[in-house]
Amino acid sequence: MRSLTAFQIVIIAICLLGIVGGVVAFATYRSGSSADDLPPMTLWGSVPREQMESFLANSQALRDTKVQLSYVEKRAESLEAELVDALASGRGPDLILAPQELILRQQGKLAVLPYGNLSERDFKNSFIGGGEIFLLPEGVLAQPVLVDPLVLYWNRTLLTNAGVANPPRFWDELFTLAPLVSERDKQGNITRSLVAFGEYGNVSGAKAILSALILQGGNAIVGKDSSGRFTALLGLTTPDDLSPVESAVRFYTDFSNPSKSIYSWNRGLPQSQEMFAAGKLGLYVGFASELPAIRAKNPNLDFDLAALPQVRDGARVATYGRLYAFAVPRASANQGYALLGAMRLTQAAPAQEFANALGIPPARRDLLAATPADPYLVVLYRAALQSLSWLDLDAVGSDAVFRRMIESVTSGRARIGESVNRANAELQEVLNRFNAF
Repeated sequence: MRSLTAFQIVIIAICLLGIVGGVVAFATYRSGSSADDLPPMTLWGSVPREQMESFLANSQALRDTKVQLSYVEKRAESLEAELVDALASGRGPDLILAPQELILRQQGKLAVLPYGNLSERDFKNSFIGGGEIFLLPEGVLAQPVLVDPLVLYWNRTLLTNAGVANPPRFWDELFTLAPLVSERDKQGNITRSLVAFGEYGNVSGAKAILSALILQGGNAIVGKDSSGRFTALLGLTTPDDLSPVESAVRFYTDFSNPSKSIYSWNRGLPQSQEMFAAGKLGLYVGFASELPAIRAKNPNLDFDLAALPQVRDGARVATYGRLYAFAVPRASANQGYALLGAMRLTQAAPAQEFANALGIPPARRDLLAATPADPYLVVLYRAALQSLSWLDLDAVGSDAVFRRMIESVTSGRARIGESVNRANAELQEVLNRFNAF
């Protein structure tokens, strides 16, 4: 047997010291020792620096956790690239606060919290169902802190003028509402619309909307096979040989069909959020985080929030939610302590303060069980609790797949079934890039 070199011995020793340090950190945490201060750590994220530093300076709950953080703001567009470069050069952060897409895509570079420290059962009982995308066979990839759910923004004036008292609770109600709210001029141009469904490029959050429709229908989008390989599931059918994805695509694209009575949208119209803010769109499906922007664009707009409509008699009440979570790079010199820090930051008190500071709901079940005084938050908390997500490993690649799926139908290039089958094959190609590792 070949003897180890001095360099190899040093490397092994360093690795063992890191493992021992992490174990000691976890043991100290579990023992409830009073000596529970963690070393100063660096957090990267795209939250504005002033907002985050105000939270760090004023949060009593954070001080109680004994977590000492130094925050570095990164632009959302460059956070991932800068993180990858920093980790490659050994100068990355101890913690990141990132959206689910980044965490899933970079999971090979992130540390996993073993189930011995946070069991799968405790995780599921603590966080919303959408957070289960972070559960791996060996442990927890990231710890959710915030969720940004899709909700229904509705224009009170437009619906009232059409004789409609309340926003729709079920999707099939849109068939009746569309002819009442949508209007066209003498040339057939849409001047007022019920809902921005049917096209892709000018519909804000089109992939999220389609994801919600598919998930409400009980269809997963990505899963894992028995060998742990990622698998596209858009082609699944029910025991009655029905395709929930085809049903979702048909419903969505019908609103852009000029021959239908529900025709409400086309690619020549402005971006959907702009149309809603201008008071010309009755219903807008958007993320909770869009509320300040909509208010700022038109302070006089008479609108309200409601739960996302559901499939009538559907087995699952759901919306789509974008999760934000704390994750720890494997390259962190404080890996064990950083994992503990993430656990403490997602405890009830700091998570609630963090959600209050950023204005979107927390991801903890116990916090979402409360009834907030703010009527907007009542809607948002319920939507957050019902939020689901999926293993979107390459958000850019999957967005292109969904776009082609919709536009091939609206352009008449393919039937719905053909479009869905092609999208399933294309999504599998995207996933295979991750199955290669």
